[in-house]
Amino acid sequence: MDVRFLTHIANTAVLLARILEGTWQADLYTTHRLRWSLNLLRSLHKVPADSYIKPPSLALVRIHRDEASFIHFHVEKIALELNQPMMVPTDKYGEVDMRRTHALFDLEIFVTHTSGEKSRYLVPFTSVSLLQNGLPMERLAEFRVSLTNAA
Repeated sequence: MDVRFLTHIANTAVLLARILEGTWQADLYTTHRLRWSLNLLRSLHKVPADSYIKPPSLALVRIHRDEASFIHFHVEKIALELNQPMMVPTDKYGEVDMRRTHALFDLEIFVTHTSGEKSRYLVPFTSVSLLQNGLPMERLAEFRVSLTNAA
């Protein structure tokens, strides 16, 4: 066992402990990270490797739109531009096939209103995966955040 392997064991143990104690939420990204970590440790657990070849990633996608009653964007096209397969529910319980999920993304939307005022909305990846072609402005309001902490 080399140093990288031992470090990976420690990182996986910490990840598991954080999830089990409730410090970290077991969302899609964390679950994908855990599966990828366990896949790298397959020499210890002897379970056949899952189909992960890349670690998970979490991107921030920014779009700019003028004010409208419906803000259009295409989640599937964004996923393709990230050159990653889309998250696809596959079983009867609505579980996501994590083998197809490599890149998750938060969606940051900047809207310029007719008055010239700007608004910023941050849609987390857990909500992005449920969207298809956009959001009405009324629904987008629940994701509004301050403009001052924009990166």
